[in-house]
Amino acid sequence: MENNFIPIRLNNLSYLGYEDTDCPTSDQASEYLINQVKFWVEGVSLSLVAIIGAIGNILSIIVLSHPDLRNSFNLLLIGLSIFDSIYVFVSFLEALRKSFGIVSNVHLQLYPHFIYPSQMISLTGSVFLIIS
Repeated sequence: MENNFIPIRLNNLSYLGYEDTDCPTSDQASEYLINQVKFWVEGVSLSLVAIIGAIGNILSIIVLSHPDLRNSFNLLLIGLSIFDSIYVFVSFLEALRKSFGIVSNVHLQLYPHFIYPSQMISLTGSVFLIIS
């Protein structure tokens, strides 16, 4: 058997077609690809997951608040669903702003004072309720 292994020294990148001083740059095609991936992953996928998550949280709140299912554990799950719903809603607003460019002056005014803090508070509340 013939050995086709070609050693590549990591300290000299000229074997790979790069010189030591070259810095890879992005062109329009790679920027377009990055923007398309951001749009589909951060925009469309996140929005779909947020909508499905909100529906699931609402359904779990309805089911768990039934009088026959009232106990302390289910009340914790209801609280977790509420915190998760807040987080999902705020993340959905951010996906609309970042990926789709849907933004208003009200959103820009509320973001530093209400939207961002409520996102972090709901995330902290979710973690706290999971631990408890």
